[in-house]
Amino acid sequence: MVFAVNCGLDGAPNSFTNFQNAARAAVQAPQTQVTTAPPGTQTDNSEPVGRVVTQPIILGASSWTTTYTSYPGSPEPTPAALEGRVIKVIVGGPNGNLTYTPSLVSARPRDTIQFEL
Repeated sequence: MVFAVNCGLDGAPNSFTNFQNAARAAVQAPQTQVTTAPPGTQTDNSEPVGRVVTQPIILGASSWTTTYTSYPGSPEPTPAALEGRVIKVIVGGPNGNLTYTPSLVSARPRDTIQFEL
């Protein structure tokens, strides 16, 4: 399926016909063989490579073992506490504009985002 937004007229570099032709060429291109790199290394095309991590978690009287794939720069997937934080986001702004304060939050497992007017 090919999608094109705000295409130029036929003959223009950004025409729908050029998008279709590029998509057909990509489908007909020979498939490249995918090789896997050792865990924790980067491939030639700089895509991140994950490493499998098995970690025991002990919080209070609860304990469990978690196994996940960790990628460079990714946040920790396990909770830091038995109870999550409540992150308050204020909805609304001056002159009836729709705004969110803060505009970006980083929630962790078990956190709750609470929207207030």
